[in-house]
Amino acid sequence: MKSLNNKIILIVLAGILSLISCTDLDETVYSKMAESTFYKNENDFMEALAPVYADFRILFDWQRWWDLQETADIIMTPTRGSNWYDGGVYQRYHKHTWDPSDVHFNWFWIDAYAGIADCNKFIYQLEHTSVDIPNKGKYIAEVKCVRAFWYYLLCDAFGNIPIVDRYDVPDNYMPENQPRTKVVRFIIDEIKTNIDSLSTENNTATYGRMNRWAALFVLAKTYLNAEAWIGEAKYDSCLQVCDEILAQEGKLFSLTNDYPSMFSLNNEGNKEAIFNIPMDEKVPGCYLYMAFRKTLHPAEIPVYQSQSRFDNGACATPSFIDTWDPDDKRLAWTFVFGQRYAADGVTPLKCTGLVPGWAGKPLIYTKEVASLEAAGEPDGYRFHKYEVKKGTLITSDNDYVWFRLAYVKYMKAECLLRTGGDAQLAADLVNSVRKRAFDAAVWPSKMLTAADLLADYPVNGVPVKFGRLCMEYAWEFALEGHRREEVIRFDKNFIHGTWTFHVPTHDENKLIFPIPRDQLLVNPNLRQNPGYPN
Repeated sequence: MKSLNNKIILIVLAGILSLISCTDLDETVYSKMAESTFYKNENDFMEALAPVYADFRILFDWQRWWDLQETADIIMTPTRGSNWYDGGVYQRYHKHTWDPSDVHFNWFWIDAYAGIADCNKFIYQLEHTSVDIPNKGKYIAEVKCVRAFWYYLLCDAFGNIPIVDRYDVPDNYMPENQPRTKVVRFIIDEIKTNIDSLSTENNTATYGRMNRWAALFVLAKTYLNAEAWIGEAKYDSCLQVCDEILAQEGKLFSLTNDYPSMFSLNNEGNKEAIFNIPMDEKVPGCYLYMAFRKTLHPAEIPVYQSQSRFDNGACATPSFIDTWDPDDKRLAWTFVFGQRYAADGVTPLKCTGLVPGWAGKPLIYTKEVASLEAAGEPDGYRFHKYEVKKGTLITSDNDYVWFRLAYVKYMKAECLLRTGGDAQLAADLVNSVRKRAFDAAVWPSKMLTAADLLADYPVNGVPVKFGRLCMEYAWEFALEGHRREEVIRFDKNFIHGTWTFHVPTHDENKLIFPIPRDQLLVNPNLRQNPGYPN
């Protein structure tokens, strides 16, 4: 629970998310013109700032942005009996046979442009108010960088998207797609133009807000992905941005020695965090559905005294679990496995018959999954990176960890490798993070060398240049929303790799998702991405 001027944020959040939840599935709001009066004072503008950030929370709910990580190599949602078929959508994501009509694409498009519309509205109101707002320019710059992050997410997913940077658009406005190269330039220019107006603090007043360091993180990731996205290598620029952030290590930011604390119920004070999304279980809409509800078995509900259901869905791909070093403690910090027990810690739990034939059998989360189409009731390691609260509600109290210092170290290491820089420094950067995952007695044998990072390394059955770093990303940042980008960036492993129940398509059109069919139907100015039907 949480900061970001919490009283203001949490007062308006319930109303904002109720509006989002009632949005028609076929409707994309590029502008919100309902309000006819301007705000009267700075407090009013601070209240208007709340939905700009609250909009992010919807991305972690069911059928939203986070589920699209299931197209990569770490997680899957197999069909279990009559559960989780859902029209075959999760099977299509896993097999890369998705369709423009699949619901997650449309919901993410709607959510993202609703967030952009709120940014545009705030900027317009502030630019046109007659009220004397001393910090007006800083607020505008902050929200423009938030908007740039929304465009980053859209660019990563869909590539060629509309750029809507005004609030005062005509009625029934129907924007055209812009090429991905233009979207990338827009993101970079927006951040570079506005970043000097952002706060350089990292404290309770800036927590969960787009300060300089959060904006630099988005800029660094844009540079890092530029070659994969538009064929323009910008690793030197990424390196410079990473260095600026890393100069604050030991001052504003520091690595934690307690990895699980970053995902605990009270994780807002963690110094490794650069940008978190504040959550509060008392506020409707604060969902981290993937953290426990989508993954745990309902037999565990009494263990956690949960007031919400557990849906026994998503799990780890066995092929990913096979990649882990058995001495790496992050495996147990990220997943739960083995026999599950009642609240007394002694009585073994049993399956309940969610899948025919399993009732009464031990509830043992196993590495193996029988099949994507017909998994056993307890098959697969389950997610447990975020602490589950005793008495948990349907909503979540853990803040979502999106940007952290460790990722900046890995980005710098990657840029050094890709530009022919100091490979030993790259190894040192990764080791500074990796070290906390191993006991001191075994650590000397687990240290990476420059040669380890420079050698081709198998990723999903394919030798990949700098592939060891690709896997280091996976082990450190699993379930944090970055993986699809990584397996695209490293030799397009996303389309060339093989993992459990997934065979490679070798289809470069799959490196971006289709423009949602519902959006094509309502906006005739949109054009479908290459290789997809309308």
